[in-house]
Amino acid sequence: MFSRFVLVAACALPVFPAVIHFDDLADRDVVTNQYPTAVFSSTPGNEVAITMQSDYNGTKPNFICANPIGTLECRQETIVDFTTPVSGLTFQALGIDDIAPDVALVDIFLNGMYHGTAAVAGNAEGYDPRLVDLSAYSGITRIRIHTITDGAGIGWDTFTFNVGVPEPSAFALLGSGLVAAWLGRRRLSKRT
Repeated sequence: MFSRFVLVAACALPVFPAVIHFDDLADRDVVTNQYPTAVFSSTPGNEVAITMQSDYNGTKPNFICANPIGTLECRQETIVDFTTPVSGLTFQALGIDDIAPDVALVDIFLNGMYHGTAAVAGNAEGYDPRLVDLSAYSGITRIRIHTITDGAGIGWDTFTFNVGVPEPSAFALLGSGLVAAWLGRRRLSKRT
């Protein structure tokens, strides 16, 4: 009985998927804290705003980009602060015209600490999105997208991630629950 309780408790981890595609906002809306799982910002003098350009093949019709206030250039820094650590993060880069190994850089912060930088490669996708895959990281609390070298700028869309990150102790609890369940089953099979 105890082993079943441990197994059930270990499996009940508070992790749920989230998708932010910006299609509930209007063209030129400034994006900040409209979503409960993420806060969007930029550097002083810039803002993250919605652009509605349906030719781009992300989640239509809206995507975001960072610009000097009141303009649309899509070359400024975009910062995303997650309200709770996330895992499985992916998002789309839109409008890449350049061919280069690093048309933008993404700083990754795990549990509040800088962890490393990933490059967004360009292959002249144009209207097709380039997937930025950070799903190998767990415990992401912030990303900082910067150093955009694409001449026409880059937009961002369809942020997909899991909210809540299982703690390593939860995996240990799950493992011990599985072992206990196996041992209990083994004892029952020997009695019969």
